[in-house]
Amino acid sequence: MARYTREQRRRAVELYVRYECCAADAIRELGYPSREALRMWHRDWLEEQRTGIPSTRGERYSRYTLEQRRAAVDHYLTHGRRASRTIRQMGYPSKTLLASWIDELAPGE
Repeated sequence: MARYTREQRRRAVELYVRYECCAADAIRELGYPSREALRMWHRDWLEEQRTGIPSTRGERYSRYTLEQRRAAVDHYLTHGRRASRTIRQMGYPSKTLLASWIDELAPGE
């Protein structure tokens, strides 16, 4: 699934509106997105115009909170620096994820 920037989505919706909500013409000119995605973006745009709150569609979110990540890094640093032990105790998914958290929250450790 392709990800489009907010600017790309805005441009597509503006063309869609300019072409009187004809998805085929907007898609032909831009080369993206699908008809369904364009209609969804348009609904989001209308909702944003109505409420003034920008849509968060397409934005990434973190599965783990900052507190959870800090707890895992603290456990790693205070319990022998064993990734497998920390993963087992804390219940987090992988060594690579833990390593990225360590690099982010305790650089050089």
